Amino acid sequence: MKQSKKQRITLNHILGSIIGICSVFFFIVQKNLIIQYLKVFHITVNTRLVNIAAGIFAIFLFVSILKKFMKKTIGLVQYFLTAIIVSIFATIAVIFGIGIINNILISHTDFIEKINTPEGGVILSIAVNGIFILLIAVFVLCFSSILKPKISYLKFISEEVGRITEKEFGFTIPVKGEDELGKLSREINRMSITLKEKQENERAEEERKNQFITDISHDLRTPLTSIIGYIDLIKENGFESKEKFEQYMNVVDRRLLNLKFMIDQLFEYTKLSQKDFSLTREKTDLMPLISYIDFEYGRLFKKLGFRWAIHIEESSFEKGQSIFVNIETQTFLRAVGNLLENAKKYSTPNTEITMEIKRKENFVMLALSNDTNVITEQDVDQLFERFYKGDKSRSSSISTGLGLPIVKKIIELQKGEIHTAWKDNRITFIITLPLLEEER
Repeated sequence: MKQSKKQRITLNHILGSIIGICSVFFFIVQKNLIIQYLKVFHITVNTRLVNIAAGIFAIFLFVSILKKFMKKTIGLVQYFLTAIIVSIFATIAVIFGIGIINNILISHTDFIEKINTPEGGVILSIAVNGIFILLIAVFVLCFSSILKPKISYLKFISEEVGRITEKEFGFTIPVKGEDELGKLSREINRMSITLKEKQENERAEEERKNQFITDISHDLRTPLTSIIGYIDLIKENGFESKEKFEQYMNVVDRRLLNLKFMIDQLFEYTKLSQKDFSLTREKTDLMPLISYIDFEYGRLFKKLGFRWAIHIEESSFEKGQSIFVNIETQTFLRAVGNLLENAKKYSTPNTEITMEIKRKENFVMLALSNDTNVITEQDVDQLFERFYKGDKSRSSSISTGLGLPIVKKIIELQKGEIHTAWKDNRITFIITLPLLEEER
């Protein structure tokens, strides 16, 4: 990285120096012409003083141009102008060289005599044409030599873009310089990487869809197979034994209820996942909802042998203070209810289930935690994945693996976030919701 920066600075030095030298040269030429003009009209000037002033200004001009080139990146326009100036400078140098040769030739009497002949005139005409062609050739050669690296790089970019269009997404072009071509290369690289990521996301989404269908088929096939099996038994045995018939029908009824539960969860998850689905949110005070949750689940948990407690952080909210958020009440209660149902199913017996409410900056955080020996630390990061059920030997037989993904979808539709924390066999689900302006 340091090496490329050093090379760029060296290029700026070279271009700035060349432009500075050319500018100083033209300035000195103009100064000499002005002095000659003044002498023609017999205007007395202090040549020594003018030369000193012109020298100081020339140094100032050179340094200013060099500093300007060092402060800014050389763009294509500046590069193009530099190529023109350098080419003109090279052409003028050739003209000066030809002038020196011409002065040497003129000093020879034999050369003057030969030129004054008809044959000499023809040779002189040919020489002038040749000199003119030489000057054009010098300009074009110098100009093309300076622009060649940029043209080659542009051609290289075109070829590499061709590779990208052949679906080699993710392929990047080496970036050379900080000018427009360098910026173009960076934008092409960004586009290539973006297309690669989009392609991989589409592929991953396709795999998720296929896995989704596979998991649905598997989860629905299990109760259906059981139902079909018991119906076949009923067909075979008929009504010979009323006791057997009722036993089979009880199993079928239970399996049908399980099947309905799975289909309902699948329908809800699919509905929540639709891109155009949204909730009708409104200003809501969380405190009455927390009281309702406390009333509904407090007694249930205590009846099941759990200890239940709600803690509201006093430093965050005053006692009896309203906590206003923008949510859709029914779906929010559904999400919290799912978490509490999970706590009921997977909590270690006779342990504490808690809900903590506190404030963090412009957000309110609801933390639901419980001890568990069913969910492990390895499961925590995957709990919100579709159909994830952890250890199959410990999972509920009617679990669809969609409960927590539904919770996540609901909270996200409420413009909130949910994540998990794990410590000493205690899992915590933390819901974060933005407070309304008047609560901030």
